[in-house]
Amino acid sequence: MASRHGTKPWSLAGWPRWAWAVLTAILVALLTLLGGGKSLTAAYKSFTETDRIIEISAALSGAAEHSFPVTLIKVDDETMSRWGAPAITPHAALARLIEVAGKGGAAAVVVDIDLASENPATAPDPALVETVANYQANALPLMFVRSFRAGPANDGETGGAALVNMTPYDGVFAAIRKAMWVSVLTPLSDDRIVRRLRLWQTVCAGADGVSYPSPALVIAAKFAAAGDRSGDLEKFLAGQVDRNCKRLDSEPAAPWPHRASPDVAIQYMFNAGAEEATAKTIAYKGGSVALFKQVPAWTLVNFGAEGATPAGEIHPQAFQDRIVVIGVTHANSRDLYATPLGSQPGAVILANTVAAATAMSDMPEATPATEILIILGIFAVLAFISYQLQVAPAALVAAPIVVAAALILSRLFGFEVAIRIIAVTLTLFVLHKFVDSLVGVIYDWSHGKGWRAMLKPH
Repeated sequence: MASRHGTKPWSLAGWPRWAWAVLTAILVALLTLLGGGKSLTAAYKSFTETDRIIEISAALSGAAEHSFPVTLIKVDDETMSRWGAPAITPHAALARLIEVAGKGGAAAVVVDIDLASENPATAPDPALVETVANYQANALPLMFVRSFRAGPANDGETGGAALVNMTPYDGVFAAIRKAMWVSVLTPLSDDRIVRRLRLWQTVCAGADGVSYPSPALVIAAKFAAAGDRSGDLEKFLAGQVDRNCKRLDSEPAAPWPHRASPDVAIQYMFNAGAEEATAKTIAYKGGSVALFKQVPAWTLVNFGAEGATPAGEIHPQAFQDRIVVIGVTHANSRDLYATPLGSQPGAVILANTVAAATAMSDMPEATPATEILIILGIFAVLAFISYQLQVAPAALVAAPIVVAAALILSRLFGFEVAIRIIAVTLTLFVLHKFVDSLVGVIYDWSHGKGWRAMLKPH
């Protein structure tokens, strides 16, 4: 039965399908020529880049739930200027900084300053030796970052970083037994961006060797939710030496940490921006505290011809129950790296790993078979949605599913694994759509449509 109300000639409802196609093409062209298309493309690209997804995941996946508050004592440009522009960080001033952090109630102190010397005859600084000898650990011993240099190319167990840079303090620290050496190696990705931390580094000398833990692993063991696991960590590190250097299987295996690979994705939660000091807080020991603080070294210690002296009173909450990292951030340090959150000094990267120590050390590893099963599962869901719906509604439904999957996988296996799974799944889905369209053309062609099989049905 015909409608009593005829369609008006100027009514959009009466336009043919080709007219709508022409209209949308004109609108898209105008949008592009006026610059809007470029903005939309840039915005879309920004939210689909791996680094941006990592940043969003770090903010939304709950990485800070079991984080540790960190204070960075930074030897910055102003500090070096006020100290008389020395060639390296004066060890006497470093000694005073350690004392300030310890007296301030720091739960742990990590010194991210290379103590190695190019001159084998260099003597240890008496002030630093005295500070280490008299240090009263509140929770953990002093941690000094050990530096490495490239070893033989066939050194498979250490990834090439096989040789230790010796320091004038090696024998002294071994005798005092109040300091420990740690490793902060961060393997670079192909694009030279720091995304991973090596939780431990095994260095072999024949059948002997040492497995250096990262500060994150040491802190996670000491403050584990189930109780102090420092003994388990010692057993685990000894097992790494047995396997990699002595070629033995350590029995029984250490109950913690449950990892086969030393490399883990870094869970970045802050950068070196001044506003970050108050932007993020965490619940810690019954209160809300700033996740990250920065204190310039010159505000704590003076250094000159008369040596290193305290600069003044320190706020009691600057170091109390916090992990303190002492590191360089000045321009001449050449210790600046590209990260998913922009360029950061090595000391700030270390501070991020320390803050997220628990999450990173407890992050389970996904086997290749597990990754494949997850990829196929997500792909099956996306393919079903695409089969049932048109492109636009399918995209609106699939987008939140992909985001939710990324966040869940980030919690389970870490950001790096989550992003890899999502990237492979989307690539597989796009390839499926292309092959499915091609098969459709071949099918219609073979059933009598000929070249018209390449045209869209309307």
